[in-house]
Amino acid sequence: MHYFSKFAGRPAAITRRSAPNPPNPFTTRPAMSRRRADSSGDALQVGAHLPINQEGAPGNATGLKAQKGVNKENYEERLRTAPPSVVIPWVLDDVADSLTETDALRRGVTWEQHAARLRVCWQEYGAEFPKEFAEALTRFLETGDQIDQVVLFLLDIFAGDANEETVERHVTRGSKELWPLVLGELEKSWGEADWTSVPAAESRQRLRQLVIDLRGVAEKRLYSISDKLLDDNPSAKRNAEKLLDAIRTLWLEVERVDREAKKVAIEATLKPAPWEVEGPAGSDSEARKG
Repeated sequence: MHYFSKFAGRPAAITRRSAPNPPNPFTTRPAMSRRRADSSGDALQVGAHLPINQEGAPGNATGLKAQKGVNKENYEERLRTAPPSVVIPWVLDDVADSLTETDALRRGVTWEQHAARLRVCWQEYGAEFPKEFAEALTRFLETGDQIDQVVLFLLDIFAGDANEETVERHVTRGSKELWPLVLGELEKSWGEADWTSVPAAESRQRLRQLVIDLRGVAEKRLYSISDKLLDDNPSAKRNAEKLLDAIRTLWLEVERVDREAKKVAIEATLKPAPWEVEGPAGSDSEARKG
């Protein structure tokens, strides 16, 4: 993480042995103050004194990480939310639109804010949230045309803890992961009464493509992360491995359901045997009696 690289290279303060050391102006440096407004119009003050070491670079990484965690909690505490049916579609649409964003850092910060919005919404609405997420994702697949971008975002909110660059995008509720609940809702939707209908088949094909894309990106990204990094974070490693297994299982399940639906459709078009065709009511039974 190089959020404070602009401070690197700042000269250290000069000390004199013949007199008491004067206050070092570089020991602490006030961060640039910025003001922004939340959705209520209230101004939020962003910025505090950041610890800078004697060379002008950031203080120890642990302290900065802890401070960042506090800032994240404060931000989310003050973040307003709305029902999942409002928040989730808006986030997915905005993520899709960010495909045109060429500034990777800006896009990353935007996605971090979207992840925060999802966390706050899930915290507020609980069990309703994963189901709404699956439904919103299904609807998005029907109309959205930037699926690749959404796949990357999904991987970040499902397993962002596996990479230092995406850890702030990981969406959980306490110890609960989001992805098992969302994938479970998607699988549940395939068992609906009209699962053999044409619209259901089309919806399954879109979900099938999403799962294939998610599997490809997940395997490429998570396998490319050094083993040492994941070994240092066992919980992130377990989450990544479980996610990959779940994606593969979901892919096999959608293939199975799709195959069964096609079999039902084929059976409906097959010609019956002569004795399976019903004649005039009662004709067969009367013939046998005679």
